[in-house]
Amino acid sequence: MAERRMFAKSIIDSDAFLDMPLSTQALYFHLAMRADDDGFLNNANRIIRTIGANPNDMDMLLVKKFIIKFDDGICVIKHWRIHNYIQADRYRETNYKDKKSVLNIDENKAYTFDDTGRRLVGNKIVGNKDTKCIQGGTEEDTKSLQDVYIEKTEKSHESSKNQPLDDSVRDVYITDTQVRLGKVSIGKDSLGKEREELNSTSIIPFPSEIHKVIYEQFGDVAYRTWFLDSVIELNGSILKIIVDSNLKKQIIQDKYSNNISALLGKSVIIED
Repeated sequence: MAERRMFAKSIIDSDAFLDMPLSTQALYFHLAMRADDDGFLNNANRIIRTIGANPNDMDMLLVKKFIIKFDDGICVIKHWRIHNYIQADRYRETNYKDKKSVLNIDENKAYTFDDTGRRLVGNKIVGNKDTKCIQGGTEEDTKSLQDVYIEKTEKSHESSKNQPLDDSVRDVYITDTQVRLGKVSIGKDSLGKEREELNSTSIIPFPSEIHKVIYEQFGDVAYRTWFLDSVIELNGSILKIIVDSNLKKQIIQDKYSNNISALLGKSVIIED
């Protein structure tokens, strides 16, 4: 791993950066100095304690979007590729390839969850359409990196979809749930997107009627993976979905929020 780190004046001379307290700026430099060659680090909390920074400094970096934090605590410097370019003979790819695969590269070379059509492969920025993805020894056309991550995550939940809830949960939701039996049915919803209702002998919890609508719209696996544990609040024309991780927030925002807004005729806000 390369030992030297650089900082771009276009970032650290910006009003957004200089308007932050000096302690917050100092924390940013310490985090960036200790990040790996792709800008990732797994010890942000330890660095905060070591330099005597305040957790509020980290919160400000997240709010100002200088740092991206995953729900397991792994962080990445958003503008890493603007700050640094590491020669191939010195570059060592991050250990957090799963996190890297979720991120795309925007037109300014910053990391983003948005589907920009560009991503990092090794140390190079490439177009998604111009690359091939090798999985399990076979080569297939590259999909949006976010779609690939969503598919993997949803598949990991699929194996548990038929397991019944424990008695305490069943008692809470028994009045709002139903058992779906029979053949798999595939149809077109009002937005023209195909959806599939999977076989299930388990009780599906619907904390609200909107949860039920989301289940019927997007299907069993997507509902269990992204929406089951969410809190949904409806206030006039505003529908607020509160989730338990930043990653869920990004996935729902990018993949589902527009459809939910069109389906219910509400403005959708995602919070974590």
